[in-house]
Amino acid sequence: MAQHDYVIANASGATVRADINSMALAISSNNSGSSEPATKYAYEFWVDSGNNLIKLRNGANNAWITLPLSTTASNTVDINGGAIDGTPIGASSASTGAFTTFTSNGIDDNADAIAITIDSSEKVTLTGDLALADSKKALFGTLPDLEIFHDGSDSYIKDVGAGNFLIQGSDIYMGNTSSNHALVIRNDGKVGIGVTSPQQLLHTHIASSGSAYHQFTNSATGATSSDGWLAGINANEDFEIYGQESSENFRIYNNGGYRFVVDNNGAVQIGNPDTGAGGSLIVMPTAKLYLDAGGDTYIQESSGNVIDVVTGGGRRLRVNSNGLIFGTDTAAANALDDYEEGNWTPTIISTGGSTPNYATSLASGTYTKIGNTVCASFIIVVSGVTDNGGAGNKAVTGLPFSQTGSTYAQNGVIGYNDVWADAVQAFYITGANLQIIPTGVTQSNYTGVITTGYFSGTITYKTAA
Repeated sequence: MAQHDYVIANASGATVRADINSMALAISSNNSGSSEPATKYAYEFWVDSGNNLIKLRNGANNAWITLPLSTTASNTVDINGGAIDGTPIGASSASTGAFTTFTSNGIDDNADAIAITIDSSEKVTLTGDLALADSKKALFGTLPDLEIFHDGSDSYIKDVGAGNFLIQGSDIYMGNTSSNHALVIRNDGKVGIGVTSPQQLLHTHIASSGSAYHQFTNSATGATSSDGWLAGINANEDFEIYGQESSENFRIYNNGGYRFVVDNNGAVQIGNPDTGAGGSLIVMPTAKLYLDAGGDTYIQESSGNVIDVVTGGGRRLRVNSNGLIFGTDTAAANALDDYEEGNWTPTIISTGGSTPNYATSLASGTYTKIGNTVCASFIIVVSGVTDNGGAGNKAVTGLPFSQTGSTYAQNGVIGYNDVWADAVQAFYITGANLQIIPTGVTQSNYTGVITTGYFSGTITYKTAA
């Protein structure tokens, strides 16, 4: 222990050396001694060996400041004056304030034992809450990368640095209370909205019998409750796709094109209306395609390749391999297997004598074929005759179908005639020709010469076609 005035006086070499050694000893012992140094300097240390205290001279060099350090072997800190958190500290009396103590394990707040633990890996553990004032942030990362704070109104978790923001857990729950989980993400990837145990990849649930919809909007539709499209169940537990826009259509797209469209007027289209490509509506066997809400008007494949049309609860039409059968009839012979309408061109020919050569201003015919029955009509307007065909059998050819059955049993009716020089009483079909029968002529001596005028008629006959 030594003290010095820190002034080296002029003297002989040995004296100066001894004075310097004394000064060095004073420096190394921090001016230790049982009494204060005789010469004092501002900010000078003094180890008060009499009281085992370390003191620092103040800046005014008029008093000593006792430091909270002990020079004893137990290495305790003895604070002999002042106050801590408002509790006065006496020089020789015990104090009872709730002081925070640093220990080898952490920080003891004197209330809940170790309040903060810092282990050898620099892991910090709190036994209580960490409270930060509004707008004060908990920062993570070196940039920092993550901020957690409350701005006085709202709470934030902000990813403000590099990398991605990841939320990971066995199951993740989000809600406004510990029991009201608005959103759940399970460890199998299923997401629940309003349900803690989602059964599908996305499961929406409400705890009432009301409707539950997902709403889809964009900047064009607007974002109010009456905008865009809804999909979900209504209060009657019916599933709905609900379009709330006045001019948009519902479409199903698959394999490069639209396959099903319901427009905003309720029209249903099978296929792609944009390209005109068609599609198919497949109704499975025995299923019914209803045409009314009452359920007594429908179309059904009642058995293999048999289609029934039912109205008022009764069958009105059946379509099978035989054709159309009306009512409850089942006879194949009564089936209608064909219906056709068309045009044909009538031409006058001669089956004896010369070939007629004439001009027409009109030569046309129409026909209707129902099953194997044909009704054909025609009109010929002869405007000029170069060769009247002479005496011999005359006929009108060009019928759309050849007759079958008895030739003479299928006679026609003359509508108007002034083409033939001889009066015409009737005609009949042979093959695909209308054979002309002049008045008073028998089968063996048909005659007829054409001239200018009109000739028309109608005939009904049977055909095998």
